[in-house]
Order: sequence, then C-alpha cells, then structure tokens
Amino acid sequence: MKRKTAKEILAESFRELAESKKIDKITIQEIADNCEYSPATFYHHFRDKYDLIAWDYAGRIEKIMMRIGKGGYVWRQALQDVLVYYQSEREYLANLLVHTSGHDSFIQYMTEINTQALTAYIQSVSGRADLDHKEKLYIRMYCIGTVSLSCEWILGKFSASAEELAKGWFGNSQQHSIQAQLLKQRGFGKLADKIAAESDEEWDEAKKVNARLIELGVTPKVELQEYPVFTDIKEMLEYDCKDAAEALPMMSKALAMFEDDFVTKSMIQEFIVDEQDHFNWVRQHLSLMEEIGMENYLVEQLGD
Repeated sequence: MKRKTAKEILAESFRELAESKKIDKITIQEIADNCEYSPATFYHHFRDKYDLIAWDYAGRIEKIMMRIGKGGYVWRQALQDVLVYYQSEREYLANLLVHTSGHDSFIQYMTEINTQALTAYIQSVSGRADLDHKEKLYIRMYCIGTVSLSCEWILGKFSASAEELAKGWFGNSQQHSIQAQLLKQRGFGKLADKIAAESDEEWDEAKKVNARLIELGVTPKVELQEYPVFTDIKEMLEYDCKDAAEALPMMSKALAMFEDDFVTKSMIQEFIVDEQDHFNWVRQHLSLMEEIGMENYLVEQLGD
C-alpha cells in the first residue's frame, strides 16, 4: 500500500478545512494543526497556502493529461474528464474561485496550468519543441477563454453537461489549428497556411456575429459537434466539404431573419461569402486529387 506523502496529507488537511471555512480565512496554523503537523513542516513543503492550492490542482490535472496518447485516449476526452473532476469538486473549487484574489487568484493558477498542458499537447502532435510567438499567443487566448467559461460553469452561471462543454472547449477552429500544425510538420506548407488562415477568419467572424446577437439581446444557440483530427488529407477535405455544405443553408436561413437589420445582415453575408469560398476551394482540391491522382497532388502541395 502506497503511503501518503507529507504534501498529500497537508493538501487533504486544507481541503477538509475548506469544507466549512472560506479559503481566505484558513491559516497555516490551522492546516498544520488539523493533520498534527507543525507550521515548520508546512513551510518545508510549501511557500504558503496558495502554493499548496496550485500544487494540488496541478497534480490532479497532470494525472488526467498524462493519459493522452495511451490506449486511444485523446485530448477531448481529457478535457471532458477535467470537467468531470470540476463537477465532482464543484463546492471546493467555487470556494477557491470566490475567496482568492489578486496575485493569488485561483483563476490565474488554472490559466497557467492549463496553458502548460495545452502547450505540451500541441508540441506532441506537431513534433516540435519550440512554438512560435503567434502559436503561444493563440494557446494563451484559448486557455484564458476556457478557464473563464469553466469558472462560470463551476459557479452555476449556466447549465451544460461535461460532454457538451468539452466539445465547446475544443471546437472546429482549435481543431483546424492543430490540423495545420500536423500538415506543416509533414511538409505540406501550402495546405497548412491555408487551413490556419481559414481558422483565424472563422474564429473572428463567429465572434463578431455572436457579439452582435448578444448586443441585440439574443442568446446565441450554438450547435456543438466534434471535429476529428485527421491524418489523411483527402478525408479531412471531404469532411470540411460536407460540413460547409450543411452550414451554408443554415446561414442563409439565419440571414433571412435579419432582413431589416443592415448591420447584422452584412455580418452574416460576409460569413456566408467566406464559407462559400472555402467550400469552393475544398471542392477544387478534391477534384484535383481525382484528376491528377493523390501522389501527384501531394507532390504539388509540398513546400512552404
């Protein structure tokens, strides 16, 4: 039987106290007394209680993230399991969110730890240890957004299942970004650049439309779906073609709802034009594969 370490015992002591006390009211002396340790023992392992909080959270998240790539365990499943953990510890985490602030805010710890986890994942799928400034910026922006969303979920500001939220965390634009990294690593620079650009445009336009709807007092209803990470280029483009073909009629239907609203109508029209351009581009590439054969097509797409 594995014996618990002093750090684990101290963390359990803190969690036990947090069941009945606000985080900012718990003292080091109380943590030590609760597990029959001395404050000196506490300070031998942690700088302060916030260091303990970060260590405990990082360890629990790391146990989930270390499973990625083993036995078919993928990133989205890891995200869902993180959310299941959040759900099981909702009262404790809500205490952390509400009763920590400033430099020691638990939200900051979550953001930093989740950023490290996502960076490690991107590095693993792309095969590159060094990410450029733009990639690091996108990772940072993504983690800030997902942490903010998950914190609202933990605090009960909206309802959703862990599975629904995991899909929302890792939508199409993020998947496109990772797909671009995989293509770049394999030498298909032209395709990678195109897909990365599409991802940026899609994300920006979706944010503009949703912001406009919220401004009008409408709560956008988002249909969440999983976007697989493909390693076969033809399958990836076929999926994109089908996805765009299904999206275009829905966009046209949405456009008709804002006939008298020039601003919103213009935004949706721009979205439709870009989606139609992407649909045409994908069909052209699929046709080219058929005309010249996959081997010749791949040679054509190689390079920066």
